[in-house]
Amino acid sequence: TVLRLGIAAFNFALFWLLSHRLGAAELGGFSVLMSAFFLLQTWPLLGVHAHITRGVATQPQNSAVWMKRALVFGTPWAGVLALGLVAYGLTMAPEALRVSYVLLGLAMWPTLGVQAAESALIGAEHVQPIAVINLGEAAWRVGSAWAVCQWCSGLTGLFLCFLLGRWAVALAYARE
Repeated sequence: TVLRLGIAAFNFALFWLLSHRLGAAELGGFSVLMSAFFLLQTWPLLGVHAHITRGVATQPQNSAVWMKRALVFGTPWAGVLALGLVAYGLTMAPEALRVSYVLLGLAMWPTLGVQAAESALIGAEHVQPIAVINLGEAAWRVGSAWAVCQWCSGLTGLFLCFLLGRWAVALAYARE
């Protein structure tokens, strides 16, 4: 409950901030890019989240094996998504969104690790780290968005911060 309410509050704060600091075109671009991310973030594992969760729950002594399987399975798919987003960004995206699509594509790599780790942690019934890390990422998004808006860095700055946040989350999960 705390996670859902906290994420909702941070997301509200983020969109409130951006709606008051960005122009309509940039805000629309941000919405499209984040919607693309939310749509694509689970694709590298192609639905094996449940298998990882169940495997870790039934064989906790093999959680490292399940994580390795997930990363080996998902790496090619994360690569395809990353390359597809980068290629789209460089060739077909509107000029104002090109670099942001490239950064979003690069965010698919750490997102694979995030998705695999969250599935394993749920299987191990360790949900507190998920809540803490997700709330930290949401706070990072709001704080970095505020800083980017102060420095007028636009969507490129926002998605560079997004990419850095994804790597920080992946590294935080690697420590769990």
